[in-house]
Amino acid sequence: MRVLVGCEESGVVRDAFRARGHMAWSCDLVPARNGGPHLQMDVKQAIRDYDWDIIILHPDCTALAVSGSFYYGTNKPNNFKRVEAVEWTTDLWNMACAKARVGVALENPLSVVFQHLAHADVQMIHPWQFGHPEKKATGLALYSLPRLAETANVYREMQILPKHLRERNRIISPSKNRKRDRSVTYSGIAAAFAAQWGLPTMSAHAACSPSSANMWLACPASVTLTKDVPRPSSRYAKEGTAAHQVAEMTLKGDIFLPDKITVEGDEYIVSPGMCRALNPYVTHVQSLMGPYTEMVLEKRIKVPNTFNMVWGTLDCGAFTKGELHVVDLKFGKGVAVDPASPQLRFYALGLADLLEVTIPDAVVHLTICQPRIGGEAIRTRATTLGELWQWLDFEVDPALRKIKAGDTTENAGAHCRWCVRQTECKAFAAKHQTHASAVFDDLP
Repeated sequence: MRVLVGCEESGVVRDAFRARGHMAWSCDLVPARNGGPHLQMDVKQAIRDYDWDIIILHPDCTALAVSGSFYYGTNKPNNFKRVEAVEWTTDLWNMACAKARVGVALENPLSVVFQHLAHADVQMIHPWQFGHPEKKATGLALYSLPRLAETANVYREMQILPKHLRERNRIISPSKNRKRDRSVTYSGIAAAFAAQWGLPTMSAHAACSPSSANMWLACPASVTLTKDVPRPSSRYAKEGTAAHQVAEMTLKGDIFLPDKITVEGDEYIVSPGMCRALNPYVTHVQSLMGPYTEMVLEKRIKVPNTFNMVWGTLDCGAFTKGELHVVDLKFGKGVAVDPASPQLRFYALGLADLLEVTIPDAVVHLTICQPRIGGEAIRTRATTLGELWQWLDFEVDPALRKIKAGDTTENAGAHCRWCVRQTECKAFAAKHQTHASAVFDDLP
């Protein structure tokens, strides 16, 4: 994945991602301390000029930290600096959330800025949760990234250390580099960033992904009993990923397409046939473009009010003339998909949340493009945002609560076709045994 680590000159987070094979760059106005891939430029320009999957931000906390309220708080002479810092950081956050394909994290200590960041899930962590026997409250504002899980809890070990070691970072002796040295990310935390946010599954789908919603809405066990089961991508899925990349490049105005695209180690030729097949999708999306249209392409979105359990990548979303449009490209030659499927409903809810559309009567157009199944390539269903909210509350929420509680109930049905634990599911076996018995009972 392409990872931008903004406002970092130490290279610690950047190098943690690079160690796991990601294309990571640090970015700051000053040179990198120890060299390495580094963009010496304004972080906002780096966000604007390049494409990124994950953006991690470390804005200056001097005026933002709660601990600085004595100097920067309300009615203090330097309060204007805090106001400016909040405005700059909020703008940075909004830019990053609009650009990152996978998600955004913004790191700060106990900070006044967190309350101003739209759609942020704020988590507080300490170095002692990641192998460092030290105290330092650190806040993470997260957008479409999961909360960080501790990797090595050394709290007990830390407690027996003298105070000057437990709080080493806070009581570093004054020097010209004190501020710089205190701001360096702990290596254990950086390693957790790379390990947990850089997983292949983070660039694909969540366990409760929109694309598998037909399955987990009906069967809690399809999630609760498959957490450690690998889900390798088929060659058809990889070909679809390649086609999505070609479509995105075309819609963004790339004149010269590559001869081939590599997906998870496999190469796929960008042939004239692929481009022709993508033409209905590209044409439909282009018809939605306009000077007053808000549009996102291949955007990672999080579905609200789902316990941070449902997120996925939206192929195309648009808001124009007071109406929402969700367009999903299916490049395979398999089964025709209903435009009103749960997958597109989830995307619509995530899009509405992203664009802050809150009108219940807003019309939502759900469109499927399947150019290779024969027949009509573009199919659309219309609903309203209010109807989607009702579906979320009364059908989705109960299913998610069961999964969150660890319910292992198995329910067999048509959705079993895609389940990775088909061969060990008792409900699936019972259903087919009953069917077989009925067939043989009818024999003379």
